[in-house]
Amino acid sequence: MTTDTDPLCSEEEKMLAGKEYDGFDPHLASLRTQTRQRVARLSHMRSSPSQYAAAVRDLLGSVSDDNAVIETPVYFDYGRNTHVGKRFYMHAMCVILDSGRVDIGHDVVLGPGVQV
Repeated sequence: MTTDTDPLCSEEEKMLAGKEYDGFDPHLASLRTQTRQRVARLSHMRSSPSQYAAAVRDLLGSVSDDNAVIETPVYFDYGRNTHVGKRFYMHAMCVILDSGRVDIGHDVVLGPGVQV
């Protein structure tokens, strides 16, 4: 088992384990930048359902079906730590701070401006 002082434990591993971590770690900063780029792609993909579904899957950790809808603008810390069920709908201006795992079930609608 690793500890907060274990040099073999990455900042991402610490974060996901709920331990104290360095949010300025270059790897974590890079992941957040990639997430912002993935969110930006969502609004450009709406006209193509298959590309849009792929963009949602690329953003999130897991998606139970191809019917997930994310209305931009939205904010995720990492995206890949968020897992959604079937028929998920997220309205604009929502924020999910997913420095830890976030699980959202089936048939969930997040209204405008919801913060998790």
